[in-house]
Amino acid sequence: MPSKELTNAAKAIYESRNGARCKPWSQLPQSHQAPYLDDAEAARKSFFAALQEPTEGMYQAGIKYHDIEKTPSVYFGLFRNMLAASALGEQSE
Repeated sequence: MPSKELTNAAKAIYESRNGARCKPWSQLPQSHQAPYLDDAEAARKSFFAALQEPTEGMYQAGIKYHDIEKTPSVYFGLFRNMLAASALGEQSE
């Protein structure tokens, strides 16, 4: 059974491709949902592959943020700034 997040991504892909008046996701048979779930899984793998190794830009963004923010919660912002500097760019916000 796919995760809630994967199902939500598959539903978004389905609705994006088929328009606002498409049949509700919950009414689709599993055989019709499967290709969208496969696409969502491929997107998930691509997203996580981009996060496996920080790029030099991500590393530098992390250092810059760490030098500015000296609070215990620095790592939340640090990760956000590194994602913003990644190939995922603005999509990470």
